[in-house]
Amino acid sequence: MVAGPLRALFDGGDLRYLRVGDEEVVRRIYVGVRDGRWGTVKPRVTDVRAEQAGPDWFEVSFAAEHVRDEVNFAWRGRIEARAERAAGGEAVVVTYEMDGFARRAFETNRTGVCVLHPLDLTGTPCMIEHSDGTRDEARFPLEIDPNPPFTNIRAIDQGVAGATARIEFEGEVFETEDQRNWGDGSYKTYCRPLANGFPYWLGAGERVRHRVVVRVGIGGTGVRRERPAWLGLNGAEMGPLPGIGTRWQGRALLGERQAERARELRLAHLRVEARLSGEWKAELAAAADAARRLELPLEVAAHVAGDVEGAMRMLADEVARLGVPVCRWIVYEDGRPMASERAVAVAKSVLERVSPAVPVGGGTVGNFTELNRDRPAAGAIDLVAYPYNPQVHATDDLSIVENLQAIEWAVITVGRFLGPGSTAKLAIGPVLLHRRPDPFAKGKSGQEAEAERADPRQRSAFGAAWTVAVLKHYAELQVGSVSLFDLLGPAGVMDEEGEAYPLYRVFAEVAAFAPEQVLLCLQAEPLRHVGLALRRKDRACLIAASLHWEETQVEIRTPYRVAGCVSVVAGLDGREGDLSTDGGMSELRLPPYAVVRVDLVDAGEEGGR
Repeated sequence: MVAGPLRALFDGGDLRYLRVGDEEVVRRIYVGVRDGRWGTVKPRVTDVRAEQAGPDWFEVSFAAEHVRDEVNFAWRGRIEARAERAAGGEAVVVTYEMDGFARRAFETNRTGVCVLHPLDLTGTPCMIEHSDGTRDEARFPLEIDPNPPFTNIRAIDQGVAGATARIEFEGEVFETEDQRNWGDGSYKTYCRPLANGFPYWLGAGERVRHRVVVRVGIGGTGVRRERPAWLGLNGAEMGPLPGIGTRWQGRALLGERQAERARELRLAHLRVEARLSGEWKAELAAAADAARRLELPLEVAAHVAGDVEGAMRMLADEVARLGVPVCRWIVYEDGRPMASERAVAVAKSVLERVSPAVPVGGGTVGNFTELNRDRPAAGAIDLVAYPYNPQVHATDDLSIVENLQAIEWAVITVGRFLGPGSTAKLAIGPVLLHRRPDPFAKGKSGQEAEAERADPRQRSAFGAAWTVAVLKHYAELQVGSVSLFDLLGPAGVMDEEGEAYPLYRVFAEVAAFAPEQVLLCLQAEPLRHVGLALRRKDRACLIAASLHWEETQVEIRTPYRVAGCVSVVAGLDGREGDLSTDGGMSELRLPPYAVVRVDLVDAGEEGGR
């Protein structure tokens, strides 16, 4: 949809990517309905009527309903955008209105309009207008804020290069949270304020009416128009590739076909979850057998309840009996958001007797927010662990891609509170594409055994492209290790029979290249394409992936000479990416979610990989 210089995407009741030229003003405006345990109830949208009346105005109206279990909420939405000339430049006014009611009484943690602000605003100044009309100067947080940075909001004035935006909220008092805590690539302004108490009841027939107005002003100098898509290398070396492992699940022994496939990936470790309050020895034994066959050490995630010292003694004795090497121990306390420094110290006093040089750290089974709200002191423990999945709040393709931007800020935030060099002490994992139940959402104790359901995109080109992006971020950030996916199964790199998923080929490409260094790779449009750059001696390679549902043309900017291109994973439509060179410029054609490897050599050298 277009209104003068502003472009936006209408997507199932949501207005997304409000952009002026290159600048994203608002990430998304939508209605969120959450049940009393923070479960998101998705809408069914009907009766959509969209009108694009010339280049300066559009209007959309529609109906929506959210129905699941006890939740039953219906509303009508209307969106209008109009561009007009203003003193000294142009202006666009966007209005998003919703009028809804509860068809029956239900308990909710949030029902109403939400606005997502893009991470391009990180660290930039803004003005918060409160419900009483007073105004405070503020900034969008740089480090991830564990608490709401803005409260009691009636309006937010924010700025991007060449443009200003005033966002006005009507119907209730709003506040803003830093969604990067939950792995989201945005800040979110929502209602009701959490301090008002949650969950709360919407009575049968109770109405909810909200209105958001976005006023965009563009100065006389304008904003940057759309830039060409590119991936760029400047030769900067970030460091060696972090240790990449996968997780072992189950009690079945590893078959020879699966073992042969796994060896090709040259993994650094195999992670196993040792849940010491239950039946854990059989799974540990199966993991130890797989680790021996693959000649890998174990990353042992020890989940304990109550007597930490006694549990650690049992674990240490069993690992010693199995005779398998361990590369790191990670302690999780059942029911606690983050393992205490005391529990880690007790565990270390026991474990160092059987593996004196192996680091012992603490972790959370929740989201990054649990670590951020319960930060260990710098130097108190050998390493820190937290998981990542991109589907805490939303499960659609667009949100999953957006949320990749949060990875960097979580690592930066940990580095700030743990001190210089601490990112090398991060053991990230498990990293999973599918949505993990939030163990510490309201009403949960962190110990509920909720089933995880694998995502079918694990077996698709989308999963492979997402894997490239995850590896790129953690590799460039130089974390210590990453446990990415299960080895086998619906959430694995291959199925139980050893049939490889497309994302397996991403792991295999990295392993076959055997990199000595990770190179910095920049990209013009991180929501559309991404690149992982690796170097070995006088050669380099760029593993490039499309993150978009449309074909993308991407210029390669590099001091290396482009020597060739190989398709790694075909796009969703079955087409493979390719490379063209014209007048010294190299350009990739990337079908939706395709992955390619571009071979690079030092200028003047011949040949590829």
